[in-house]
Amino acid sequence: MIQKIIDFLIFFYTSKSKYRIHSPFVYQLIVNGLEVKLKEFKSTFKSAENFRQKLQLNNQLINIVDLGANGIKKKKQYTLKISEIAKKQAKPLYQIKTLIKLALYFKPQLIIEFGTSLGITSYHLASATAIPIITIEGNAETAQLASKYLSNFMHVTVINNSFDEWISNEIHQLSDNVLIFIDGNHQFNATIKYYDFFAQKATKNTILVFDDIYWNDEMKKAWQVIVEKNTNTVTIDLFYFGLVFFNLPTPKQHFKIFNTNLWE
Repeated sequence: MIQKIIDFLIFFYTSKSKYRIHSPFVYQLIVNGLEVKLKEFKSTFKSAENFRQKLQLNNQLINIVDLGANGIKKKKQYTLKISEIAKKQAKPLYQIKTLIKLALYFKPQLIIEFGTSLGITSYHLASATAIPIITIEGNAETAQLASKYLSNFMHVTVINNSFDEWISNEIHQLSDNVLIFIDGNHQFNATIKYYDFFAQKATKNTILVFDDIYWNDEMKKAWQVIVEKNTNTVTIDLFYFGLVFFNLPTPKQHFKIFNTNLWE
């Protein structure tokens, strides 16, 4: 926790506001995307947060099987209450709002989420937009529950598979206009592998969003490697998310941005 506070303070004092951004692409993203207020979605958020609260009160136990590197199942298995998962693993609302803002601003043809968990993020996204969503969850019982919870959204598909296997099977069929949210497997090798997979397919309409880029030393190192790769054009550090853009008509640039409208 202390290290996370130190990381945030360093980020805060080295980040820029929109007034110090000279990239038209990034400035427009901030003004017309990240800082947009979502007042029209107030009732949508209330409904989705009620769903979250119900899960936080659900003490049903489910079986968890860890997926290690390359999606290989470890022998370690354990049980968790649904309430524990909903409280500790689900994204907070302000982060989910950022994803919604990105989806509304860029209007991708498809959203892919790696790390469904109980489906809280997908529930919010599906409530706020009609964009098709594919969400992948490695744990069978969690995926089964998420599929049930999201069954009313016809534009959401829940898939129970390891990230590696799904990517290997589906990457060649992906639309080039896609927002990909990677929330899971916070290891250096896995993160770089996922980046390289999608970078080879990426176009100017591809957006990669990496979750928890300050989660641990491996994620911080992975994010720094991604920032330095020549296969992308613009990278943006929001502290909680790392955004990656490709093939833009601009010199390679990196930004640290503190979103002043974060908790609107």
